Amino acid sequence: MDILWDGFERDFREFEKFQKEYFIDKFGSGEFAKVVSYSLIDIGGKRIRPLLLIKTAQAAGGDKDTAYKLGVALECVHTYSLIHDDLPCMDNDKYRRGFLSAHARFGEALAVLSGDALLNFAYEIILDNDLSDRRVLNAGRIIAKFAGAKGMIKGQVLDMGLTKEDNEPKQKLLEMYIKKTAGLFRAAVCAGATLGDVDDKEFNSLDNFAKNFGIYYQLLDDLSDFENEPEKLTYPKVFGLEQAVSALQEYKKLTIDSLIGLEDKYPFLKQLVSKVRL
Repeated sequence: MDILWDGFERDFREFEKFQKEYFIDKFGSGEFAKVVSYSLIDIGGKRIRPLLLIKTAQAAGGDKDTAYKLGVALECVHTYSLIHDDLPCMDNDKYRRGFLSAHARFGEALAVLSGDALLNFAYEIILDNDLSDRRVLNAGRIIAKFAGAKGMIKGQVLDMGLTKEDNEPKQKLLEMYIKKTAGLFRAAVCAGATLGDVDDKEFNSLDNFAKNFGIYYQLLDDLSDFENEPEKLTYPKVFGLEQAVSALQEYKKLTIDSLIGLEDKYPFLKQLVSKVRL
């Protein structure tokens, strides 16, 4: 899946450089650091979540350096979740982005520990800021909330519990999408907005954008993987391709509608929706 907005490649390169230098400086060196950096840095990623945090913060008037650090923290959370998601006790995936997954490369124990280290490192990074600034403190709380037991982790629990015999599969799938996939998009956009100066109405609109975009993103992902993983319980598997495409269009519209009145301030968000594609 391609994710683009005007200037994306420039933003991507700047963040990659910052993240690598910050990791080397703060995490330290040694064999275990190489294990951790393998998943965080070496095999890469789109970095869409940290970039959304940074771009939103800058548009809202937030401090750039703080936004970059919280972006690294969020990417650490995201990477740890992927390491654990790939484990044999979860999805049992041997590959991630065309590379061996952490447990396939280093064994289960080191994979688990590298994920644990990234999660803890994320909160070290959050604490490496001026917490007397209520905006920074609240942004850290938002990341913790959407990454935790009522957010992304809850979504993973729901994912593991999905069965063909569920009485309300649509409701459970959407709840899983909102918690698991949309959770970190909401963390990114809402934390970024909180670093700036936005009122409640603007904050709620941005949160609605991130929530609907997360569902839209997951539906796109389901459709792109449908041919390769036909047995996985996804929206097109449960309801068929026609209904999945219909739902995709519905959530694309909801996502764009969430930005009414904010298009000029956050142009990259609308560009993101228009350019994301299979």
